[in-house]
Amino acid sequence: MVEFLLDLITNRAFMAAAAGFLISQITKIVIKIIRYRSFDPLLIFSSGGMPSAHAAFVVGATISIMVTEGAGSPMFALGFALSMIVLHDSVGVRQAAGFHSRTLNKMIKVFDKANPQILDEKDKKHEEKLGHTLTEVITGTIVGIISGVVAGII
Repeated sequence: MVEFLLDLITNRAFMAAAAGFLISQITKIVIKIIRYRSFDPLLIFSSGGMPSAHAAFVVGATISIMVTEGAGSPMFALGFALSMIVLHDSVGVRQAAGFHSRTLNKMIKVFDKANPQILDEKDKKHEEKLGHTLTEVITGTIVGIISGVVAGII
């Protein structure tokens, strides 16, 4: 187990991914403090928002692999393909699911006023912030590029 943990913390791709993820999640907390004068440490576990931690995670690992193994390596090709899937999913599929949740919540609110006894409390509110805007994904990608380059060089 100790050897596994040592391997993990000395793995540049993993450290780049973890750094990108943590920087993104901490940035969400800082943005909330600045914008709303509100501290919410649970944002570190949230999905959605500025910047995209998913983008920073996969791009950080991919760029670190490119820096250490080269753009011609099979690992970089795999990381690049995975990054493209995650980035597309963040902006497309997950964002659309968030829009659908918002609409569903509006419908539930109207339905619940007419029939309050039918729905359980857990069914009355669905998560709306599931995906990302293009700006959030691009910003997360930039965080990932920086963390990947730094981890690849160190």
